[in-house]
Amino acid sequence: MLESAEIIEPRMAFLWLLLKPLKWLWGLFMTPAVLFGSPNMYLCSREPKDVSWWYVPVYLKPSWFAKTIPNATVRLVWLSGNSETAISLRWYSRDSDIGVSELTLTKKRQYLIPVVYRKEGEEFAYITNENWLLKKHPEKKWPLSAGVYDFWIEVHSRGSKWRSKHTFRVCVPGSGDSNGRFILNVHYENIY
Repeated sequence: MLESAEIIEPRMAFLWLLLKPLKWLWGLFMTPAVLFGSPNMYLCSREPKDVSWWYVPVYLKPSWFAKTIPNATVRLVWLSGNSETAISLRWYSRDSDIGVSELTLTKKRQYLIPVVYRKEGEEFAYITNENWLLKKHPEKKWPLSAGVYDFWIEVHSRGSKWRSKHTFRVCVPGSGDSNGRFILNVHYENIY
């Protein structure tokens, strides 16, 4: 009995060594990648003019066989102590004022994810959760008081998930401060 266990164990290790490169090749040829760009601030050109919001651009890097990611949804994963909170967001669309909850990512296009907004001088900034674009900015859920917050962005599609390799860090100024100190940037420190 002991002899057969000793024989099976090396066979399993050998199989695992064969499957690992196959999994890598499958990912290389069959799975597209989602690339997360540097955040940009959008200053409203229509009412209300004193609102600023930050968005993160997303791009698709297609694989040889997969040129799209269908039914893509987006989430912000907020780090709170040792726990994570996933907040559904909407994709910004130039075709629609209310954005879309899911879309098909294709190559050679930039997609925008509204992430956080703040009214000039207000005490809080707010995460632009899925209802923010739907209700044209009135929902004030997920408030962020003055301070620094870290989060990831994730894209989900049909059971697959792509998470930004780095976190994003938002700095929220205090009440009465201008939006010049309201900053979102890429945070490269490894926090895993």
